[in-house]
Amino acid sequence: MKFNFKLSLKTKLTFLLAAIIFVFVSAISYDYYKRSETALMKSLHTELKQLAVSLSFSINPQTVADVLEGDEISPKYRKLKEKLHSFTMIANRRINGAYILVPTKKRDIWEFVADNEMRDRDQMAVLHEEYNVNHFPQIKNALLTPSTDKNITTDRWGQWISGYAPIYDNHGRPYAVIGIDMKANEIKELQRNILDTTLFYFTLGILFALLVGRYGAVTITKPIEALSKGIRNIQDKEYNTQIDIHRTDEIGELIHGFNQMAEKLSEIDKIKSDFLSVISHELYTPLVPILGGAAILYGKPDLPDKEKKRIIASIKVMAEKMRELVDDLLDFSWLDIENIKLEKEPINLKNIAQEVVTDLSPPIQKKEIDLSVNINPNLLTVMGDKKRLKHVLKILLDNAIKFSSEKGKISLSINNCPEGVAVIIQDSGIGMKQGELDIIFESFYQIEDHLTRTHGGMGIGLAIAKRIIEAHEGIIRAESEGLGKGARFVFTLPPKS
Repeated sequence: MKFNFKLSLKTKLTFLLAAIIFVFVSAISYDYYKRSETALMKSLHTELKQLAVSLSFSINPQTVADVLEGDEISPKYRKLKEKLHSFTMIANRRINGAYILVPTKKRDIWEFVADNEMRDRDQMAVLHEEYNVNHFPQIKNALLTPSTDKNITTDRWGQWISGYAPIYDNHGRPYAVIGIDMKANEIKELQRNILDTTLFYFTLGILFALLVGRYGAVTITKPIEALSKGIRNIQDKEYNTQIDIHRTDEIGELIHGFNQMAEKLSEIDKIKSDFLSVISHELYTPLVPILGGAAILYGKPDLPDKEKKRIIASIKVMAEKMRELVDDLLDFSWLDIENIKLEKEPINLKNIAQEVVTDLSPPIQKKEIDLSVNINPNLLTVMGDKKRLKHVLKILLDNAIKFSSEKGKISLSINNCPEGVAVIIQDSGIGMKQGELDIIFESFYQIEDHLTRTHGGMGIGLAIAKRIIEAHEGIIRAESEGLGKGARFVFTLPPKS
């Protein structure tokens, strides 16, 4: 007889996950045991440390000083031991020992002032008894901050877990340490309780393995369906798709990766849209007068020479504008290159600044802008790519001119600074909001909308400037007190080493 026995995917997953859970229950239980044990030790350490700190404030520093000057038969020594003995009666009698130590001039050798032991001489630490703290850095650290042993300490008195805190003199300086101990056998009893609890949860975990396996099978198929739908949305160019499922396993990592990919595709799609909008607007603007001027020259060959020259000059200006746009596009192409190749040489920024000011004289004069230039004659030399640094200065100064009103003011100052050389360009233009000071350096960002703005540009100049300065190991930032209050751009470059 032949049986056709076929299991569904969910059933297979149920049995598979149940078997996996069964295998891992023991590992999880062990992990729980170790974590609980660690948490217990941490809790005990914290409790002892805090208790030591609170008890340290009840010790009069003058009492310690008086005991050190006396002997073991003095009333003050007896009184201090009684006080330490009283400490062992608190915290549910879990504190077995309390004592005070002071450092000596000998390296790693401290001496006892007193402890809580009142009767057993063999278990008593006597006054001035020396104790080597070489293997107990926590005791030494307690002079700086409250501390506690990480593990059980073994010495001639037994096995302990200890806490320490400094005792301060009347001037607020730590000069002694109070220590409190708990016996290790009490800790082992607590650890046995943790083990019993662990075994209980281990048994409970086995009983629910099949139930959890079934639930796990369902939870696996759900994100797979969501991922499948998300992929279809991406294929339909719905790049803003996000899967709202939060998991911490491998499937969660896959979903997180998908969401990041979709977000990145959405950003790329937006950059593409912004790029096409800006470039079409910017290219169309100079093309209109070029085509119009060419049509006039073609249709009216008998135009006066003066009019021809005016039209040709206008075409030339627009052609130069288009060339600048092409240059910006070429610069944009290496914005994402990790290692820009720079042709570095010793440079005095004064010479570059003077060249840029000369190049931009026409728009400065056209808008009757008051430009003040202040350059330190003893300027430090920097190592840099002359062409690129000139491009940065031109971008920043051109922006200052562009966003300044008629008869506005612009200042260019270059001086030495702790970082090397600082270049500051200040204008009296339209300024910026506080929220724009960081994103102003992002590609295609415009203070004005690309369709309604009155100033040209593709919005990548500052992104290019930042990339160039960072490639020179410099820093660039923007400052503004708000809209209508002008802007200030500062960048620094390291000096020639």
